[in-house]
Amino acid sequence: MKILHVIDSGGLYGAEMMLVSLASEQMKMGLKPVIGSIRRPHIQEKPVEHEARSRGIEVHEFSMRPGVNPAGAMRILRYVREKAFDIIHSHGYKTNILLGTLPGWLRRVPFVSTLHGWTSTGGWTKMRLNEELDAFSLRFVDRIVLVNRGMLDKPRIQTLPRNKIRIINNGIDIPCDNYHRDHKIDEYLLGNIRAFCSKGPVIASIGRLSREKGFAYLVEAVNILRDHYGENCRLMIIGDGRLRDELQEQAERIGLGENFLITGYIKNARSLLALVDIYVISSLTEGLPITLLETMASRTPVVATAVGGIPHVIRHEKEGLLVPPEDAQAIAGSVKELLNDESLRDSLVVHAFDRVNKEYSSRKMAEKYQKLYQEIASQK
Repeated sequence: MKILHVIDSGGLYGAEMMLVSLASEQMKMGLKPVIGSIRRPHIQEKPVEHEARSRGIEVHEFSMRPGVNPAGAMRILRYVREKAFDIIHSHGYKTNILLGTLPGWLRRVPFVSTLHGWTSTGGWTKMRLNEELDAFSLRFVDRIVLVNRGMLDKPRIQTLPRNKIRIINNGIDIPCDNYHRDHKIDEYLLGNIRAFCSKGPVIASIGRLSREKGFAYLVEAVNILRDHYGENCRLMIIGDGRLRDELQEQAERIGLGENFLITGYIKNARSLLALVDIYVISSLTEGLPITLLETMASRTPVVATAVGGIPHVIRHEKEGLLVPPEDAQAIAGSVKELLNDESLRDSLVVHAFDRVNKEYSSRKMAEKYQKLYQEIASQK
């Protein structure tokens, strides 16, 4: 079976790593996946393309201008027909909008879309508009895959055809050593990170520096720990984005100073978890974060907001500690509890590793997608 995975990627984040892991497992199962990467003209190799090729996955680039692009959509369909693909699998709102609204008689090939999660947090922004268009386009696809059961509670998802929805949890490569084998962190940067982490308990988080990740509450939580508990806690955020300056200014304003570090985007961020005492997810909204699964597999204790699919992966005081979103005091209290209770930390990481190994492996994810492909191919 030949599958064309289409994605218009902006980096190497959760959705991209899920896709690469899925395609890698599909190759081991005897399927023939190709990643169709949409890029603007004159753009150099995207991170997802490099990561896929490093694992031996075939990549085909579709160069096209952004926005509404019927000619670009037809170019993808011609490629699908020329190479006789059996399934088109979309990852993201851009490819859903581009291909999803095309009539079935024109597409001909079964169309699956994985919804990794909507990230707008209110108001009529460009992201909100794209998500509304995405929801509209999803009405016309053959199957909609949610990456966790918690997404069923979202009002916008409840408007989609229920008979088309399937739930397939995200999965990761286990053991962890399989990730980013050819991505080494710059030695100078790594030296600075190690020096930073050697001076006190380290709370860390990984992600785009955008509003929905709730990093402002995490910065405030570390400030609470310092002021009220006397902990020499240090916060390291691994990522980059439009809120970088704002977060840096917040940290300086409340006097975190040298106890705060934004590293910028690091491809091999997962390898830094060995330097971390507590990992925190402070998000306001989520699908099923790949970083959560990575942290559980790396045996690092987790504090996370109870949003999206997170409570379906972590049971409070079993695999981690759950807190309400937008609550810096609750984050601070849970981090404090873990820092002071070694037996609790040990218990959480043992159960977390066991759960991710049994239920969230890339192999299990790939097997479920194969069944889905066979289901819709037989109906077509």
